[in-house]
Amino acid sequence: MCLGKGFAVLILLDDVDHINQIKALAADVGWFGRGSRIIITTREKGVLDQFKVQDLYEVALLEKGHALQLFCMHAFRDKSPRPDLADEALQIVNMTGRLPLALEVLGSHLSVYGGTKDKWHCTIEKLKIKLDMVDVRDKLKISYESLEREEKEIFLDIACLFIGMDVRLVIPMWKDAKFSPEVGIEILQLKSLIKIREDNTIWMHDQLRDLGRSIVEQEDTGRRSRLWYGEDAFHVLVQKQGTSKVEAISLEGYHFKEEEDSPDDDMLRNLPSIRVLELGGAKLYGNFELLFRQLRWLSWHRKNISPPTNLILTNLIVLNLSRSVIPDDWIGWSSIKFGPKLKVLNLSNCPISRTPDFSAFPSLERLTLESCRELVCVDRSIGLLKNLILLNLRGCWRLEKLPEELGSMESLVELLLDQTSVKELPISRGMKKLEVLHVSPSPGVAPEYQTSR
Repeated sequence: MCLGKGFAVLILLDDVDHINQIKALAADVGWFGRGSRIIITTREKGVLDQFKVQDLYEVALLEKGHALQLFCMHAFRDKSPRPDLADEALQIVNMTGRLPLALEVLGSHLSVYGGTKDKWHCTIEKLKIKLDMVDVRDKLKISYESLEREEKEIFLDIACLFIGMDVRLVIPMWKDAKFSPEVGIEILQLKSLIKIREDNTIWMHDQLRDLGRSIVEQEDTGRRSRLWYGEDAFHVLVQKQGTSKVEAISLEGYHFKEEEDSPDDDMLRNLPSIRVLELGGAKLYGNFELLFRQLRWLSWHRKNISPPTNLILTNLIVLNLSRSVIPDDWIGWSSIKFGPKLKVLNLSNCPISRTPDFSAFPSLERLTLESCRELVCVDRSIGLLKNLILLNLRGCWRLEKLPEELGSMESLVELLLDQTSVKELPISRGMKKLEVLHVSPSPGVAPEYQTSR
């Protein structure tokens, strides 16, 4: 990396927790010109000491009046407290140490209960117990502990696995698990434990993420419900330490030294409750008959995915094969035994020239083929997908024609055709629910569109 001495730059490195993060982006000030500024935010002062940062600024706590105002905006939706709860509000502000995140979360937590004084007094008593705790997580945990079981499961799933994920992709899996996700997501937002951004991705503050992960880490390694760190997950598999308590495993980011290091059926045999599996670049070996009865989410990214024997996925809800090199006649479409419940299929960034036959996926709701740059043909069987809500073909710049069957899809709400070569849209009276249609040409294609009816 070298921007040249003539360039003055402003670099902000937010939430740094390791010296290597600074070294990767700003190891040598000689990379930048005179007048450049590098701003680093961290909760780990040791990182700044290692990098020999001289100008240190400690962020001061909120002034008491501003802290009370922030709390009230979340607890009462007003800048001032309710007269009958003014004393309680001031108590809580003082007990939280005037930390903004704790004020927001606890205020939102109490707003759910309205003016019920019992809930306020109960929260104050819990804060008294945790008053001497330095870590803000102990105060945030009060809001987590107030959640119902299903809401806790959703919170932990997000903290360990789904931050930054489009919430619409995860909801079908939670629905199938009877977690009532629409209600759960609403409660988590009302309590300021998560936020859903404008692009529908899930956002969670890093301290709330750390809270969720610390709750899971309190369990014994082999009995943790979720294993999100590749090294830990692979160790549990190799040592065959997994139990029926394990619900989710992610091998994303783990670098397999040899293909033989990849998981086999014996390593996964003692995980009967697993519902989320992110294989990353792993290769599966062995006979997988009867192993994945509870699996709802499978994410797999490999240069060459070769399915193992008897891979039966009858309860699968989400299949993510994005960034995988699979041929048009991939054996997996016929050898893997998919059930009728699959609702999300992601094939983005796959070098396929035609889509698979969709007749095996009658319940499909969301189909993503974004950036499949070799794609020239969408199979006519797409007309069988009567429940399809979203079809994403963005960046399929070789695609020139859509099948006529697409025009009769009664459930389709979003059709995304940005940067394709499609010039004629088969929109008919059958597309009664279509609300979002994004159309822009790929480079070199004239922006002329027609609709056929």
